[in-house]
Amino acid sequence: MLKRLKIPSQIIKIRNKKIKILLREDRTTLLICIGLALVFWILTKLSKTYTYDKEVALRFSVPEGRSFIEQPPSTLTAKLEGRGWELMFDYVVGPEIILSYNLESQDLLSLSQDQLRSDVRRKLAFGNIKVAELNAGNINLSLEEKATKRVPIKVRDSLVFSSGYHLRAIKIKPDSVTLTGSISLLDSISQWKTDSFFISDIKNNLNRTVSLAKPSGALQLNVKSAAVDIQVEQITEKSMFIPLTVRNAPDSLKYFPESVKVTCVVGLSDYNKIKNEDFSAEIDLANVSLSEGKNTIPIRMVKQSPQAITVQFTPKSAEFFLFKK
Repeated sequence: MLKRLKIPSQIIKIRNKKIKILLREDRTTLLICIGLALVFWILTKLSKTYTYDKEVALRFSVPEGRSFIEQPPSTLTAKLEGRGWELMFDYVVGPEIILSYNLESQDLLSLSQDQLRSDVRRKLAFGNIKVAELNAGNINLSLEEKATKRVPIKVRDSLVFSSGYHLRAIKIKPDSVTLTGSISLLDSISQWKTDSFFISDIKNNLNRTVSLAKPSGALQLNVKSAAVDIQVEQITEKSMFIPLTVRNAPDSLKYFPESVKVTCVVGLSDYNKIKNEDFSAEIDLANVSLSEGKNTIPIRMVKQSPQAITVQFTPKSAEFFLFKK
């Protein structure tokens, strides 16, 4: 039988060491190749043409005592087109462009889109980057004398009350707001509304802080919100009889009924304030032909108390007839 050759352990260690060195060298070579490929891929990608949106801030210096007739935008968006590495460097240099315009001379009354493109292009890091698109056209920069005007605040609400309750009063503090802007804008404003708000199932007094409607950019408000005090009370019914008044009637006329029953819904605080004298019901025979034999005419409620929430009366019509002396 053949005898196995015994390899000395030292030779085996040397061989293992050489294998590890070769593997380490191969791994280093592989990583270098991968790194070079990645660099080449990045350079290839960055050399291609791309687009991206960049924000443009607009700043205006307005003369003292003047105001815009139409508020220009404070920002624009420019769609830039260029090679990847140019756009990347431009973004690193500054993610936002600021364009400033001095209107003290009054010569600049508008900004054309071409001028805006040109001004944006001058702010870019590379001249090769193109301004492909702007999200704005020509911008009006007309100025007018600035003025102030104080107008009442109008509460814009949607209130739903629980059964048996109603709104007694609604108060707002402050009750007016001072507007600042160009004269032509202020002329058409007679009141300023709050933001709308909704409250349901109301049976107790409420207090709310409500924001005022936001003005256009060319207007300024001295306050942004107001305190609204909603006063609620219970309601009840009150009934009374009032005399029926007849107009344009001949002396020989008789009518029925002579009085009308009025039922109105009122707040508890107004119950004792409402009197018979606050209501008036009548029939008018001016346009009625008495010879045709018609003897029924509608009753009209011509006067009612301002404290009455709803008013009902009965009967709705009266009968009349003529008699011979």
